[in-house]
Amino acid sequence: MTTIRDIAKAANVTISTVSKALNYEAGVSEQTRQKIQAIAEQLNYVKLPSAKRTTDAAPKCIGLIWPQANGVSFPHTVGALEKEAGKLGYSVVVSTATPDKALHHMNRLSIRHVVIWGLHSMLLTPDFLNERELYNGTLLSLGGAPLEQAHSIAIDRQEAIHKAVRYLSELGHRSIVFIGVKNEKLIGYTLGMLDCKLEYRPELIVMASKYKPFPDELLLEALRNTTGSKPTAVIVESHGTLCRFARFAKTYGIRIPDDVSVISYDNIPEMGETLEVPVTTVGPDLESLARTTLEHLLSPKSEKEPSSAVTLEMELVVRDSTVPPAANR
Repeated sequence: MTTIRDIAKAANVTISTVSKALNYEAGVSEQTRQKIQAIAEQLNYVKLPSAKRTTDAAPKCIGLIWPQANGVSFPHTVGALEKEAGKLGYSVVVSTATPDKALHHMNRLSIRHVVIWGLHSMLLTPDFLNERELYNGTLLSLGGAPLEQAHSIAIDRQEAIHKAVRYLSELGHRSIVFIGVKNEKLIGYTLGMLDCKLEYRPELIVMASKYKPFPDELLLEALRNTTGSKPTAVIVESHGTLCRFARFAKTYGIRIPDDVSVISYDNIPEMGETLEVPVTTVGPDLESLARTTLEHLLSPKSEKEPSSAVTLEMELVVRDSTVPPAANR
């Protein structure tokens, strides 16, 4: 079956231009319109029933596009959205396809409210931007880059780790190890250490990528630090890294919180069981995230003003893995 994508390729124009030409919308010259219509006829293009239905006719669905559905936060985030959406009479449809393909199918299914998780510049492909122009509904970018003419809810991961550093500082910790990768969380750690006037030393930053073996030797060296104060606390950048740290701690007999206090990013239920004691966490509360998402996505003003932007508050949940350092007890 011929699609408007085929026509666009044959006419050497964008998908959006083809759509406007075939629907007699403004923004296309008469010459271009006639050319596109002629090509459509030559290719035996059959126009499907319009996806632009009335609000009452459209399904009461929330579309969630999550291109990289990995990690334990995925099912918990989906679950929180489903719970809150259900209260409003909506269901949630999830797609793990690339954003352009996912948005294309959701548009054809007349899903008029779509959330895109973790959008970043590499996903803003020409195909996605074309589908964005064709999409007849309200979009919201959650936890990623803002998108033109769409709602945006930011997750300030940098502030989350900064908050973790402040909390540890208030408990009396002066030397703190960071375990993770080079991202906004590391920036939050660095700024937090400097703002709290703590001992910022490069050797206390241990890179731990999920694609490489866990850096046991580097972490042992950091925790046994002989060039400065011995670290009394550790900040871990994700639940996945925390699981690897748990194995490390068990292997080398590191007691938590007796030897070191531990805070991890990712406020999810598994944090109560990853270590031998419940873990103090920092990050967005998922119920609040879901409620805020739906408030902006389904607001009566959303179609008229589809460009609101908010930043979620980062929540610190104190559990048994953090205590004052031994010298302060």
